[in-house]
Amino acid sequence: MKRYEIAYRTTNGVKETRPITALMIEPDTIGPDTGVLLVTHGWGPNRFQHEDKMRVAAEEYNLVCLAVEYRQSGYACDPVGGYGWDCPYDASFYQVLDVLNGLRFLLETRLQLDRSRLIHYGGSQGGHIALPQTVRERRFDSVCGRARKICRCSRRRDMAGYLR
Repeated sequence: MKRYEIAYRTTNGVKETRPITALMIEPDTIGPDTGVLLVTHGWGPNRFQHEDKMRVAAEEYNLVCLAVEYRQSGYACDPVGGYGWDCPYDASFYQVLDVLNGLRFLLETRLQLDRSRLIHYGGSQGGHIALPQTVRERRFDSVCGRARKICRCSRRRDMAGYLR
């Protein structure tokens, strides 16, 4: 298994000058049946939040895993300087683009990946990012988004609408 820290420039930031960073974990051998797992962390945590799950996915399921540190979150957050959780909220528009740009970077640098095996997992804010991302990018084979607090409901429902 290989582990990398990567950085790329955002393609859509007028005010965004920082590079977007990501954690990538991949199997030792990548072949035509190797898929992709995007892992999107919650608002407070960072790209290392699900590293244990990424390692299992790479080893046991032959997936290249990418966890993007999207803007205004994790280590990219700077509450002292006014960058992060206290910025005006844009309903994750830019964060979705940051993660999609990570997918683009991955697919451009790993041409042999099986594009029919694209999976996106996100928890909390990461689930909120994963779900609208699939509207834009319909190539995803499956999505697991755990974003229960997107709307105010008296009863909790999972992604499929079942009561919890």
